[in-house]
Amino acid sequence: MGRMLETLKHGARAPKDAGTRVPEESVVDWSLRAGGQIPFVEIGAGKKIEGSPDVMATNLNKGQKSAVQPPHLPLQALAAEARAVELTKTKPMSAALAPWPAAVPSQNVAPEIIAFHQPQHPISKQYAELFAQMLECQTQKSPPVLALVGAKPHVGATTVLVNLAVVSTQANKRTLLVDARLAQPMLAQRLGLCAPSGLQEVLAGTAALELAIQKTPVPALDLLSARADSERATGQWTPQGLSWVVVWVKARYDVILVDGPSLEETAHLALLGPVCDGVYLVLPRGAQLHSPQAMAQLIAGQGARLRGLIHTHFEM
Repeated sequence: MGRMLETLKHGARAPKDAGTRVPEESVVDWSLRAGGQIPFVEIGAGKKIEGSPDVMATNLNKGQKSAVQPPHLPLQALAAEARAVELTKTKPMSAALAPWPAAVPSQNVAPEIIAFHQPQHPISKQYAELFAQMLECQTQKSPPVLALVGAKPHVGATTVLVNLAVVSTQANKRTLLVDARLAQPMLAQRLGLCAPSGLQEVLAGTAALELAIQKTPVPALDLLSARADSERATGQWTPQGLSWVVVWVKARYDVILVDGPSLEETAHLALLGPVCDGVYLVLPRGAQLHSPQAMAQLIAGQGARLRGLIHTHFEM
């Protein structure tokens, strides 16, 4: 018993400076106070019990249990007068990220995506009819890659595209949205998502395509987003890289809808147009094209297949 007591006293010796900071990687015995005794109990031969006075003061023979009182002093005050026993040395801590198991909140989808929020609304049905007409124009048997190109910025092409994507999923089609508006990408924002990596990183070889594609709040709708970095992305766009992306996504989706650059971004359009099965020009209803024939020749000259015009109008 004497050797046990000496071992406890030696191992639990407190720092001379009462204000010494207690190591973080330690176990603190709150029952040990400065000037107090170390509680212990020892059972010898013949079931002889010996212990410190405070332990022996409890009625062990009658099986009575003493209530354990938690400390009520502030943690720093207790730590200052506690004796700490450092059990192990500090070791590096690893961490791993796991996807959040819950579904993405649907309220993050922009309110103008009416086909998602109000599928039975008359405008939602108009989007469904428009989508059916667009599919009827396609002659190839493989999944279509359709791009919407604004006659100029801010004509509503992105809003139309996302609504078309929603009605596509409602027609039981696995749909992928691709953001190719590198000057001002908007698809991730409309769907309440962030864009940590996307089309630029895939084409640059710094991100795997299957990891860059994100799930969206819309069932069966995925997104390949983009970040606003048009100057750096210009050198990453190559016909070979874009063709490889198209082949990969066609093998996994029924419909691919692309938010293309505006007609003013001729460099990007010249690279994107040839890999799409159809390009639709978007402009406000009532707006007149200065030279429709010249514009059609411009798009065709870049290798794109102009399938038609989509007129937008904001209901008042």
